[in-house]
Amino acid sequence: MTAAFSRRLMFLTLVLLSACGPEVKQPAPQSAPATAPPSTSPPPAVASPPTPESTPAPPAVAPPPAPTPTAQEAQPKVSGEVPQHVIVTVGRANLRENPDTKSKILRVLTKGTKLDVVSKGNQWYRVRMSSGTEGWVAESVVTPARPH
Repeated sequence: MTAAFSRRLMFLTLVLLSACGPEVKQPAPQSAPATAPPSTSPPPAVASPPTPESTPAPPAVAPPPAPTPTAQEAQPKVSGEVPQHVIVTVGRANLRENPDTKSKILRVLTKGTKLDVVSKGNQWYRVRMSSGTEGWVAESVVTPARPH
């Protein structure tokens, strides 16, 4: 095989592979041995690209994680599943001015503190302490209190 014929064959192969889509991996180019005699046989037949019906669908992409809610997005939602009271389940929990981890901390609550639920936002509870102070506490640091 001549060098020009080899380059044309390589080019034709790459063009056909790129037409198949990104799922097909292109083989690494192989150089012909320097001592190989020229071949008199016809070039190998190239398969036609697959039809759209036979090509597998690309894998599904997972959606990006949900952004942290802003104060307006986390406004109270009416739901029948909102508990009347919650109890702090971690050693220290922050009572915040708004339902956002960057919001001002009003108080640091200790484990076992019982809070009245005013409303529920997106992963946050609007709560009232026995002193009357209201703020937001993350849903992950409290658990619903059992009714007596």
